[in-house]
Amino acid sequence: MEHGSTAPLITVNAKGSFWVHAKDKNGCINSDTITVKTIKELPVISLSAETVLCSGKSLVLKAPAGMQKIRWQDGSSANLFTVTNGGRYWVTVTDSFQCSNSDTVTIAMIPEPGRFLTTDTAICRFDTITLRSSIPFDKYLWNDGTTLPALIIGMAGSYSLTGTDRYHCEWTQKMSAIIQDCSYSIFFPTAFTPNGDGLNDVFRPKPFGHLQSFHMDIFNRWGQKVYSSDDYATGWDGTIHKSLQGHDTYIWIAKYQFPGQIQRTEKGTVVLIR
Repeated sequence: MEHGSTAPLITVNAKGSFWVHAKDKNGCINSDTITVKTIKELPVISLSAETVLCSGKSLVLKAPAGMQKIRWQDGSSANLFTVTNGGRYWVTVTDSFQCSNSDTVTIAMIPEPGRFLTTDTAICRFDTITLRSSIPFDKYLWNDGTTLPALIIGMAGSYSLTGTDRYHCEWTQKMSAIIQDCSYSIFFPTAFTPNGDGLNDVFRPKPFGHLQSFHMDIFNRWGQKVYSSDDYATGWDGTIHKSLQGHDTYIWIAKYQFPGQIQRTEKGTVVLIR
C-alpha cells in the first residue's frame, strides 16, 4: 500500500493517487489504484445566533438549501423548523456528495412577566396620577409615544405600556382610568415630639388629595420665622440652623390649593414637646 502501510485500511484526506498491492494466502498478487481529484467541504450550517425565545413568540430554524437529506431532532425533514418552546434543537444535513454536517442550538424560554401596570383606576377631577411600571425595563413605550419610565395622566381613557427587557422581549399591558369627584381636605397636627424615636418627630400637614400648591411659615412666640417651605412632605423637625428649639407653642400660616379649587389660607398653633 502507498506510504508503506500494511494495514487493510487507510484514511485519505488529501487529493492524489493511492494504490495498493495485495497477496492472498496462495501467493497470488494483484493491485489497484484510485485517484482522488476533489476534496468537498462539509455543508455549511448555522442554525441560529439567537439563544432566547420570548413567551408567546416563535423562532424559525433553517437548514441549508439544496441538501439531499435533512434530519431534525424530532425526525422531521423539512428545510424549516419552527420553535415555540425552549429546549435543545439539532439538525444533520447531507449533500449530494454524501457529505454530512450537524449543528445544535439551545433555546431558553423567557416567561411573560407578571402584572407590571396598574389595573383600572380612578382619577380625582382636576387631579393627576402617575402610571409607572412595577418592573424595570430597558425601554419603555407608552400609547402616546413617550418613552419615559412613568406617565402622568389627568384624563379618563385607555392607556398601555410596552416594555422591552434585556432579552429584547416586548411585553404590553393595558389599563383604563375614569374620572371621579373627590373630597379634598388637609389636617394639621397640634403637637409633635422631635426626640428621634421615629414617632411624630416632624410637624407636617396630611393632605387628603393632591395639592396643586403649598407654602407654610412657622414663627416662634417672638415673631421670628423658624421654618419656611413649599414642600408639605418635608415638615419642620424642631430646629433652626440645626439648633434644637425648646418646648414651646409655635404659630404656623399655610397657603395651599387643591386642583380646581381656590387658594386657601389657614393659621394655627403647634406645640413642640421635648
